[in-house]
Amino acid sequence: MRRIMMLKRQEMRVIIEILAGIVLSAIITAISISIGYFIINKNGYAHFDVNLLGLNLYKIHNHGDSGEPIITNIMFLGVALSILLVIIIELLVATKKRGKKQ
Repeated sequence: MRRIMMLKRQEMRVIIEILAGIVLSAIITAISISIGYFIINKNGYAHFDVNLLGLNLYKIHNHGDSGEPIITNIMFLGVALSILLVIIIELLVATKKRGKKQ
């Protein structure tokens, strides 16, 4: 019975980690796009590509109301951050549990 509760707790933790990775990705993307708009307005560029870790996330044009999001790259960033967050937190939890047993 305790084993079943442990799996449910771990599953819940992984779900929370995945959602946190998606939220973190959205925050990082929003900050990057805001910085891109700041750069294009400050320097007067005709267009500017917002890149993060080599991924082109957003294309800003000086004319028009909005830019052009690169949805596939934004989704890839969300998935990558979610996976990375799950791996890091699960490794931390495993080492903490291993330290308590010894």
